Amino acid sequence: MGEKWQNRVILHPRYTEKVILKMQYVKPGNFISVKIDNKYYYYLVLSNSAFFGCQWAYAFHKKSSELLTENEILVNYGKGFHALIDFIEERRANEIIKINTKIDIKAYLNESNLKARIDTYGGGHLWYIYSTDFNILKKQKKLKKYQYSFPIASGMKCIDSTKLINKEWNIDQVVKDEGCGQFPI
Repeated sequence: MGEKWQNRVILHPRYTEKVILKMQYVKPGNFISVKIDNKYYYYLVLSNSAFFGCQWAYAFHKKSSELLTENEILVNYGKGFHALIDFIEERRANEIIKINTKIDIKAYLNESNLKARIDTYGGGHLWYIYSTDFNILKKQKKLKKYQYSFPIASGMKCIDSTKLINKEWNIDQVVKDEGCGQFPI
């Protein structure tokens, strides 16, 4: 899969000749920004591909109309949330801005278990509790108080993460309605 996606030849809309675009790659320790709807959104990448192409990242609540520096975002840890984010569309479109490629991620790593709400056939749902390597530890009808702070073990597109950033969403806010997915988007 590496070479297949590494270089693409496309016809650029402003030019008549073909141009070669190299797909961007992001790695743990990359502090990146993506500009969507004239706003810059900020992420610290915490893993290589972890789950169906998604990468663990820390999505910062801070957004801006001008590109900010890492010091303006990372000060005092920065409010935000851990999430499995799929950056593939932004990588293919060459829309990721790498602000820094060597951030120490230790303070941002998640050491807790994970949670996922799975709707059951005929209505209702179960909460699955996973280890950080996605082994199912238990299934239960309700979350215990301490489990609300577990990150959600389900991926989302980068564009969906911006909706959660705009709401200043936190991982302890869970979807209550049946059939509405993992995130309040």
